[in-house]
Amino acid sequence: MKSARAWTGTVAVATAAFAVFSAAPATAATAAATLSIGGAVVAADDLVNVTVTYTCDAGYTGEIVAYVNDSTASAFGGSDEVVATCDGASHTVVIPVDNDNDATDYKAGNSALVAAALDATKTGSPEVDAAQDVTLTLG
Repeated sequence: MKSARAWTGTVAVATAAFAVFSAAPATAATAAATLSIGGAVVAADDLVNVTVTYTCDAGYTGEIVAYVNDSTASAFGGSDEVVATCDGASHTVVIPVDNDNDATDYKAGNSALVAAALDATKTGSPEVDAAQDVTLTLG
């Protein structure tokens, strides 16, 4: 379980990420990687599963993180890092995002900002980001 200090840091990072991602396109790409968000499903009151499709070239190593901000319900959270398979092929993963606000729940039907980041590392490689507004669906 995260400490209060760790949660504060998570919230600050998620807030900053949403500010940056809100201006990003729904799909982003570089020569070495692509990333897109397929949707977000409320699996439980405090959990949203975010579907992400990505590619990254062989020779890279990478991690993916996802963020959800259901501002109507004041529910928000960020995922743990998920290891990316970098082999040049397209992969789809479902990333669980817990709600960091214990006072409220994610709500199906609400519009939420969903963002993801793929950090495919190799000398000189950029991070690839994607963000979009989605309607949370019930799983």
